[in-house]
Amino acid sequence: MWAAIRYRRAQALGLALLTALVTASAVFAALYERALEQSLLREGLLRQGVAATAVTLDSQSSVAANPSPTQVRSLFPTSLAGLFDGGSDLWTGHVSVDGRSGTASVAVYGPQDTCRGLRLVTGRCPSAAFEVLVSADEARLQGYRTGQRISAPEEVPTVGRGPGFAAPFTVVGTYTQLDDPGHWLGIGLTGRAGRTDGTPADNPLMDAWVTPEATFATGWLSPRLTVAYLLDRDRVDLASLPRVAPEVARASAVATASTPPVLLTTRVDDLAASVAEGQRQARVIVPLVVGQLVLLAVVVLGLVAASAVEQRRPEVALVRLRGEGGRGAARRLLAELGTVAALGVPLGVLAAFALDEVARRTWLTPGVPFEVPWTVWPAAAGSLLVAVLALAVVVRPTVREPVATLLRRVPPRRRGWAVGLTDAVVVTVAVAGVASVVTGNVSGPLVLLTPTLLALAAGLLLAHVLVPAAAALGAAFVRRGRVAGAVTALQVARRPAVRRVVTIITVATALAVFAADAVVVGQRNRTDRAQVEVGATRTLATDASRLSPLLAAVRAADPSGRHATAVVVVPQGDPDAVTTMAVQPASFVRVARFPRTPGAFDWADVSRPLPAQPTLVGRRLAVTVDHVALSAIGAQDPSGSQPVDPAGLGLDLSATVLYPGNAPVTADLGTVPVAGPGPVTLATDLGCAGTCRLAGFVLQPSRTAPLVLSGRLTVASVTMDGTPVDLGAASGWVGSGTPDPDTRASYAAPQGPDGGAGLGMQLSTDGDQVRVDTEAAGAPVPALLLGGLPPGSTGQQFTAAGLDGLTTGMVRAADVPYAPGGGAHEALVDLDRLAARTDQVSAPGTASVWVTDAATEQRVRAALAARGVAVTGTEDLADRQALYDASASAWGLQMALVIGVVALLVAGLVLVLVAAASARTRSRDLGALRLAGVPARTLAVVAPAEQVTVVLVGVVAGLLCGLVGAHLAVPLVPFFTVPSTVLPVDTAVAVLPVLLVTAGGLLLLLLVGLGVASRQVRAATVDRVRDQL
Repeated sequence: MWAAIRYRRAQALGLALLTALVTASAVFAALYERALEQSLLREGLLRQGVAATAVTLDSQSSVAANPSPTQVRSLFPTSLAGLFDGGSDLWTGHVSVDGRSGTASVAVYGPQDTCRGLRLVTGRCPSAAFEVLVSADEARLQGYRTGQRISAPEEVPTVGRGPGFAAPFTVVGTYTQLDDPGHWLGIGLTGRAGRTDGTPADNPLMDAWVTPEATFATGWLSPRLTVAYLLDRDRVDLASLPRVAPEVARASAVATASTPPVLLTTRVDDLAASVAEGQRQARVIVPLVVGQLVLLAVVVLGLVAASAVEQRRPEVALVRLRGEGGRGAARRLLAELGTVAALGVPLGVLAAFALDEVARRTWLTPGVPFEVPWTVWPAAAGSLLVAVLALAVVVRPTVREPVATLLRRVPPRRRGWAVGLTDAVVVTVAVAGVASVVTGNVSGPLVLLTPTLLALAAGLLLAHVLVPAAAALGAAFVRRGRVAGAVTALQVARRPAVRRVVTIITVATALAVFAADAVVVGQRNRTDRAQVEVGATRTLATDASRLSPLLAAVRAADPSGRHATAVVVVPQGDPDAVTTMAVQPASFVRVARFPRTPGAFDWADVSRPLPAQPTLVGRRLAVTVDHVALSAIGAQDPSGSQPVDPAGLGLDLSATVLYPGNAPVTADLGTVPVAGPGPVTLATDLGCAGTCRLAGFVLQPSRTAPLVLSGRLTVASVTMDGTPVDLGAASGWVGSGTPDPDTRASYAAPQGPDGGAGLGMQLSTDGDQVRVDTEAAGAPVPALLLGGLPPGSTGQQFTAAGLDGLTTGMVRAADVPYAPGGGAHEALVDLDRLAARTDQVSAPGTASVWVTDAATEQRVRAALAARGVAVTGTEDLADRQALYDASASAWGLQMALVIGVVALLVAGLVLVLVAAASARTRSRDLGALRLAGVPARTLAVVAPAEQVTVVLVGVVAGLLCGLVGAHLAVPLVPFFTVPSTVLPVDTAVAVLPVLLVTAGGLLLLLLVGLGVASRQVRAATVDRVRDQL
């Protein structure tokens, strides 16, 4: 046996390598799956901050009892003690402090380790009750000094100021806060000094005080105790993580019922759910992706084994003639080939370990430990068993052939076209699998088998068609006297291994094509989603409650508008309602990311310039009303047959004025009498220190009565301190309501004046307020709408929140496929149009600045700080991209590309092994042809043409199968752990990468095939004909 192995060293090496490939694939799947799961846990821990993975117990004092550290700590689940630290206490209270800018509510914190996470600027760490540290910024603003005493009563929720404490607070030093989220649980102690809360009252804010726990021992009416247990990240693992959520849920139910109630919270359950979903995907994707390579390797192993058995046909015949029978011949073949296969198993295990080490160091999250799961050893044993079974499958039919047939160099071919039982079963299973995917009966990661199944079926059928087609073509060439073509076609037809080689090349190419498409499509979708969700390269959220300083900062930092833009997002109370996203279109299109169909965003109507609002400069506003033609009828007299005497009736007229900063103010002008058309001049003092703007007029009956006033009037002139104000054309004004003669609904509509200049108004009111506004102040705001019109819309008009949170009328200008930086139901509007109505940003809203690069970000931060606007948070596109790239699906698809490349290499190896197995036979055949008079130049064409034919047919078939498989399977591949709600998955074929991979595979296989052919031609000498078996 060993002599036979040494005699065919190249063949033995090929069998061992293929067995090693099968083993390495199976073992690597087990190793990589576990490493991927560990990577999901490490990545989740990195993404979740220390405070987010803590278990916190919060207790607020009640009438019944005050919180006790012992009582609160007793509620922590003891079963989790090994996964968390010993816990730390943090007391919190609020006191009312009289500062230089007014009275402020100041948070007082009493941590267990008082000065941890702080840098002392002056003084010392407080150690006694009612000693406090104040921030260095607050001390500078308030003039605090070490040793100063401050009387500050407690501020009690729903009550206000409580009674004073027995002793005042004493300042013993100043501090700045360091980055220690595990101690302060994400609480920011500073950043409030010198600022206000942005409410109409403009209450001052102050930085927090830090004091020892002893301060809260007595005298407080409403202290809060928080006990935080930090997760020990070195001890938590995949086995212990799922235990946290159930234990916390059970403890939470007990804590809520305690006195006083304790709220037990953690986000570890979110981490556990995310890791569990990733594990679920990994446990399907990894085995199936690697399983395709295993399947290919097993088929290749069977092919090489078949070639090896074919080469030993005379030896099998001799064993049969010596009386050992078919079983004896099978034992000899399996002993020889099985030994070679067994030698490849340890090599495959070592290769899998090496590949796993490379993957852990390159693809996965740093710090993933090396772990050998128990599934490694069954995988290795199963690989050996599969290899032996593959050998047995090819050995069994050979040893049963008649001895006369075994002595033939080339086995007899069946006439006609026939499919063997094994091939028929494989084709049937493959077609059934593809049909299941097409009909939707299989979904999720299981669809990754589709390209392999499809290519396997197509390759087998194509191979069976190729042999008779080549035979027919060869006969045709013979009749025409074309020697090279005839020999090439007949060589393809008479070699049994050709069918398997075509099938393997088809499957390998299809795998590479599908892998390339899936990887590129997955990367494209992850990039697109990250860009849409973040909106720009980097976004800076601010605490701006007024828009004007934010816009001034953006203009100062980026005058060109090419690298920074302001964005204000204002949600409504209903999470399913339309969210307003106010942008500056000119700069937004330059800064924001539009990964798909940027041409779908038509900004023409949204950014259409508006007529300028009338400007008011001065103090005394005077409005002259003329051509009053109003009538009154009873509210219960729809026909108007009983007019009401208008004497004594009037319309109260007021003007809406926008002061500098766009703060709207309603200025009452007086009453316009209904009776009498003569001019009436009404006036009021505005006290406008700068340039104000006239936003509109409001009219309302001066007294409530069951009647309807209707008709028209003209605002003949408007003056400021006697200087005329140009009102513009009536087309620059909009009214309120809609005329309806059936219901007599209240409305007002601007019209041209009745002679001369001014603004005419047609109106009707049954007591309701009606108004005529400038287009900038009152016209529906054009919006690019995502998610469709909301319920309650009228035609194309709908309502959403303005910058100040108040309902604003909008009109759909166009639909868009997504909103950069937005959600699933957004209205993109012109920020400057909304800013013309108000300068306030509502509390639920967020004003942010989007930038394109780090240099612009620094300039924006400096400009914001100079105007008293703080940056409260940032989002980075690269971080969001990295988040999606660090997922089970992304890591699994990365491996798919490697598997595709390996599949092409295996196909090249098959060409070499098949050529090596039949080297002597092919050399004798080509030598015989030379002896028969075929020129050497012709033979130099025959061998390469045979290889090129097989490679081209297999690659083209594989490309088509891969494209079809990608079309069927890619839409069902889970690219994300949590699907996106704002951007659909784009599964369009990545044509260029697919063609590049196909071209690379074709080039590789052609080079291998031509190299094999060249060696065969060189070995084809007349002396080879005299070789003996």
